[in-house]
Amino acid sequence: AAADLAGYLSITVSGTCWDDWNGEFVPQALTASGRPWYKKANGATLYWDPKCNSIDTWNMWMFDGQTPSITATSNLDGDASCGHLGYIQYEEGNLPPMGTHTWTIDCGDE
Repeated sequence: AAADLAGYLSITVSGTCWDDWNGEFVPQALTASGRPWYKKANGATLYWDPKCNSIDTWNMWMFDGQTPSITATSNLDGDASCGHLGYIQYEEGNLPPMGTHTWTIDCGDE
């Protein structure tokens, strides 16, 4: 609900190797962890997943192209494979890391 997102602002991502991932991400809803998930106008998503598969506990913010579950407590995209286009292991607070941080991004052949 919009009331749940009071105080959460859009974030701007820059500096990735994919133009599709640079730009404004708008908060959409809170996930079961209490953290917001974000979506860009082109459908790109950004969210925190505490355990994206059945083996590893990564506690990571990830760029994805799928809408995450707001009720699941792990494997928010439902693929059980940690499939993502970029991530950072970060669990301080309820927001993605702000400022300059090093993310792991799949840049293909670049």
